[in-house]
Order: sequence, then C-alpha cells, then structure tokens
Amino acid sequence: MMLIRFFLHIAGARLAVTAPDSPVQPPSAPEWDLSKPLNGFTFQRAKAMSAAPTIDRPALLYSKITNIKSSSSNYNAVSSLVQILQTPPSHGQHTYQNISTTGNLSTQYAIQCGWDGAPVWLLLDTGSADTWAVQNGFECHDSDGTKHNQAACAFGNPHVREFQNGPIDGLHFYLKYGSGEKVFGPMGYADISCGGVSVPRQQAGLANYTYWHGNNLTVGILGLAYPSITSAFYGEIGKEAAWNAIQYVPFLTNAIMQGSIDPVFSVALAKNSSNGIIAWGGLPRVQTATDVYAKADLIIVSGASPEVCRPRLLVKTQDNLIQRC
Repeated sequence: MMLIRFFLHIAGARLAVTAPDSPVQPPSAPEWDLSKPLNGFTFQRAKAMSAAPTIDRPALLYSKITNIKSSSSNYNAVSSLVQILQTPPSHGQHTYQNISTTGNLSTQYAIQCGWDGAPVWLLLDTGSADTWAVQNGFECHDSDGTKHNQAACAFGNPHVREFQNGPIDGLHFYLKYGSGEKVFGPMGYADISCGGVSVPRQQAGLANYTYWHGNNLTVGILGLAYPSITSAFYGEIGKEAAWNAIQYVPFLTNAIMQGSIDPVFSVALAKNSSNGIIAWGGLPRVQTATDVYAKADLIIVSGASPEVCRPRLLVKTQDNLIQRC
C-alpha cells in the first residue's frame, strides 16, 4: 500500500506541474560558463596537428600498375585513385562508401601483389583502407540478393582458400559501395607483399558473399588509406553498428610502422599508355616539374589521434602525371 501511495504522489505532483492554471517557471540559467575554469578544469578548442612533409627523394621500391578499361555495361564501385567516404564505419551507423562509379571516360588500375605467396591482381584504391580478396567457394549475388553462378561477378583468378596465419574469431569486414555493390566475409592474417614491400601477418578480409561487377582480372582491392576508415566489425553480419566497429592497422600504415618505407607513396601515370607505376616510400625516377604542383592538408581525427596526409600533385608536361601522398 505504501508503494502505491508513493506512485500516486508522484503522478499527482506531475499533474500539478503541468496543469494549465499553474505558473510556468522560466528555465534556470546555467550556473557555470564553459569558457571559464570549472573546478580546476579549463576548456579550449582543439588545434589541428601537422607533421613536417616527407623529403622528396627517389623511391627504391616500385610496383607496376595496369590500366583496366571500363565499359558502359560493366560499372565497378571503385574509381581509379579517388574515393570519397560518406560515413566512416567507426564513427557512424552506415558502412556505405559514396564513391564515383567508373564510366566510359574513366579507368581503373590493377596491381599485382603476393597473398600468402600466391600472385594475385588487386584494384589499387587510395581512398579505402581495407585490403580484401575473394574467397574460394564464394557466393555471387545480384542487387536483390538472388544467388547466381560465380562467373556473374567477374572476378579473376586465383581465389584465396584460407588465411595462412589463421582467422580472427568473431571478426568480419563489411563494405557497401555507392553503386550498390557489397562484399563481406571473415578477417584474418595473411602475408602480403607488393613491389618488394612485405607485411607479414597483415590483417585482411576474404569475401565469401559478393555483389560485384568485376573485370575478369582482379580478385579484390588493395586499400592504401588510413586506419580510421577500416571496416572491421564484431558481432553478427548485417548488424554493423558503430559500437561493434574496431579499427586496425591497414597495409600501407603497417609497412610504414615497421620501417619498410618512408611515409609516402607516389603514383605516376604515363600519357598515351595503359601503364604506370607506384613508388613506395618516395618519388618515381622520372623527370618532374617540381614548380608545378597543388598541395592540401587532409586531417583525419579518430578519437584523440589525428593523422595527417599531405598530398601534392607533381606534373611533368610531357609524359607523366604524378600523385604524391
């Protein structure tokens, strides 16, 4: 009986406060100002951190990249050398990546790398961070989720069977692209090497579910972006909430951290040709017009750890277009 009377008392008090005839109390002013010290704490606006630019010097390690022509009937979600992330999975509830689809006037570039000792062709992508390959026995689906034969997704060969260094229990990657394409599957550790840059036990993904418009050459993606936009998740597939996301160190950052290369890479594209090179840890050994370039600071803040990328575009007027980051 006492418990019932208590709830009635609370209900009656609420009715008294919200009754039309009761005077409305103005909201009370805050007792303290954030711009002033509070119990020994002070507040100030965070300042962007920056690092000194890497010294321009020739690279010692290179990879050849090959142009892949697109067609009007074969659009792929990954654009060559450009990708705009709409909502990083570690900061929001969506895993969509809003990227430019390739068309008749655009192109893609493939790079050959070693995956646990086997040569594979991967799409070069400077705008995403995850490195993944299609897994042997994968399922190919269309936009409605209907299952098709594997050839419909147009992946190349070979397909990776398993992680040589073992899977990561309970962890998967999940990627959706602006074109509607999506891939997901388990994550584990693989020895990955590209152009002499070798990273043992690199965390990567094997796609066992795909909705993909391939090119019959590449079997996945080599992501060269930063850790804050990796797409690894714990929990059930399809429930990739922000609190299930976990960042990890992707391929390029890993190579830099272990001292294999300086924190820079360059892409040189030859005019009137289908080829190019990526220089790991420096600039390609080509003549450049160093007085013609554009520069912009890209500051990516993940928690309290800013990462800074300082790209410059160096252009040689005759033969080469070089992107430096």
